[in-house]
Amino acid sequence: RGLAAAQSELILSAAATNFLRYVKVNNLATI
Repeated sequence: RGLAAAQSELILSAAATNFLRYVKVNNLATI
């Protein structure tokens, strides 16, 4: 496993976290 792979995994996990937070905020705003 290289550094690039670790960085890409970190970016993907951060993107997933931001996406879930975005969805949660939109759901709260919708209710």
